[in-house]
Amino acid sequence: MTNKPLEVDVIVPARNEAAGIGAVLAAVPPRLVRSVVVVDNGSGDATARVAEDAGAIVVREPRVGYGAACLRGIAHIASLPRRPEAVVFVSGSGCDDPREIPRLLEPLRENLFDLVVGSRVLGQAPLNSGQRAGNFVATQLIRAIYGHRYTDLSSFRAIRYPALIALGMRDDGYGFLVEMQVKALKTGLRVAETPVSYRPAARRVGRAEQVKDTLGAGAKAPDTRRRGERWRMCCWRDSFRRGQCSSARATRVARCTSCTRARSSSRGACATATATSSSCRRASSSARWPS
Repeated sequence: MTNKPLEVDVIVPARNEAAGIGAVLAAVPPRLVRSVVVVDNGSGDATARVAEDAGAIVVREPRVGYGAACLRGIAHIASLPRRPEAVVFVSGSGCDDPREIPRLLEPLRENLFDLVVGSRVLGQAPLNSGQRAGNFVATQLIRAIYGHRYTDLSSFRAIRYPALIALGMRDDGYGFLVEMQVKALKTGLRVAETPVSYRPAARRVGRAEQVKDTLGAGAKAPDTRRRGERWRMCCWRDSFRRGQCSSARATRVARCTSCTRARSSSRGACATATATSSSCRRASSSARWPS
């Protein structure tokens, strides 16, 4: 266990969020975060100006799409002279509570996990029917194909920077969320979920748009698998911290970071249960970090 703080950058995709982006940025814990990057995703309002006035770094991505905005933010961070140790993704709509960022970072700081997804389901948040449907479709498909039980596709998440780069993210829509969670399993990342709260968006979004977004993300789960079969992925190991990686076919081998055993990805990647245990356990259910 270590108390050494992580060097963290936050990416905030935002489109037409001028009314609420200021409150989102004000809630980010300044002592825990090195910089906040707001990606203005083709906004027609004053989102960029409000973010700049709040002290955020603003970059622009004219291609409309959640994934496109996230990829632009990642590219900006990759261009910095010194990269962060971890990246946190926070919605610019005000749905996520940035004050809960410490809850996402604690498992990373103690070197127990590589990706921590904030789960609104575990936090017993009042999701609408469209969000519940999207979650159900995606999580059931992932469980059927990869043997891992996620509970949510929340945009509120933290991931180690070397692992994020190794995933080779590509999806420019809401499939970005599913892509990250599926690729995390395929490359053997240590994955956990932690309960988080959820607030209705400050910008009113139609129910049809919400259903389209969440179901669209869920439908990307099998598509991510098919495209993944043509990719060679870097297997996440602790050696990434030394700038090294060992290549493996993601569809055939998933290596657990806490042991030397390898298992077929069809049987499920290993997940670390505790910091003191060096054994693997089947990832039939998602590791849960206590709130």
